[in-house]
Parts: sequence; C-alpha cells; structure tokens
Amino acid sequence: MISNNKRALHDFEIIKKYEAGLVLTGIETKSIKENGISLKESRIVFIQHELFLTNFVLSLSKNVSFFETPHTKIKLLLRKKELNQIQKLIEGKGLTIVPLKLYTKNRLIKIEIAVCKGLKKYDKRRILKEKEQKMNSLKLD
Repeated sequence: MISNNKRALHDFEIIKKYEAGLVLTGIETKSIKENGISLKESRIVFIQHELFLTNFVLSLSKNVSFFETPHTKIKLLLRKKELNQIQKLIEGKGLTIVPLKLYTKNRLIKIEIAVCKGLKKYDKRRILKEKEQKMNSLKLD
C-alpha cells in the first residue's frame, strides 16, 4: 500500500469500485515509491473519453533535478467497457469518481477508484451514531 484516501470513505457513499493502471514516467514512479503521493483532495475527471487523476500532491525524489517536473494530470488505464460503464453511471446523476487507494501489484502501480455519491452532514452523523451503538452493544456482550 502506497497511499490511502481515508477521507473518501467518510465523505462519500461508494457505489461501485474499479481497479486502474497509471501512465507514469520513470521519475514519477520513483517519487511515488519513495515518498508517496497524497490523494486527500484528488479527483478523477473525464477528458475526451479518458480518465485522469487530478489535484494530487506528489513530492519529488531527492535525485530529480528541478528541470523535470511531474505532470498535473495522470492518465488512468481502464478497459473501454469499464470506461463506458463509469460514464453511464455518472451521467446526470450527481455522482463523482474518487480515488480510494494507491498500491503496487506485481511491480506495477495500481489505483482503486470508486463511483461515489456525496454524503450530507446529517448522513454522516447518522452513520457515526450507528457505529457508536454497534460498538456499545459489542462492549456489553
């Protein structure tokens, strides 16, 4: 596990998860494996029928010169069928695509993304109350 977006689980209701690959340069790969990447405020957007990761924070490796700067967008690799599914899911329904976690799998860097619906404040309170009640009932038993 390289990076985890815990905030997404708190702010969104997950509808469907997908696993995607990333198009990275060698410098970006090295920086991600050494220093990691922050997915806190990051989002995934469609640009011309392709998915891109945006608004992420990538700290560069120590061995990288200042001339080589990382991209502001990283392209995600998914099958065409999955891209069409995601596009149909979010079309006109007020849903968003959020990165959940970044990890390595057989030397490749993968990202788990999810189609999500934003939670309102009262939904978050209700979920917290249910968790507390569940914990209290476990303590009593």
